[in-house]
Amino acid sequence: MPVPAEVSSSALASCPEVSDPRASRTERFATRTDGMAASEIRALFAVASRPEVVSLAGGMPNLAALPLDSLAGEVAQLVAKDGQVALQYGSAQGVPRLREQITEVMALEGIRAHPSALTQLAAEGRRAKFL
Repeated sequence: MPVPAEVSSSALASCPEVSDPRASRTERFATRTDGMAASEIRALFAVASRPEVVSLAGGMPNLAALPLDSLAGEVAQLVAKDGQVALQYGSAQGVPRLREQITEVMALEGIRAHPSALTQLAAEGRRAKFL
């Protein structure tokens, strides 16, 4: 938060949250923040960002390993063929043909289901709601 120009440097020096970056949490924030903990997602990103970790979580693919030339060609073909659909949000339940294919694979495993009973989940936040 910006400090108003009319606040003198001597006034700022008397505020522990400004003068001492090592000030305790309760000196820097409202008391209602005492019980707050760091986000699990933030911890996941911290681990996934380490160079020795290859993570498929959190939308963080190893970009250096992607065949960008090949992907560029595939994306160009997709946009040329189905750009009006490919660049738009889809149905909340997902792509109908993919749901049909999923039920076909499920049938091979002895699981009977109708495509309308499936919902494709592409975003982590949406998956968490179903757990």
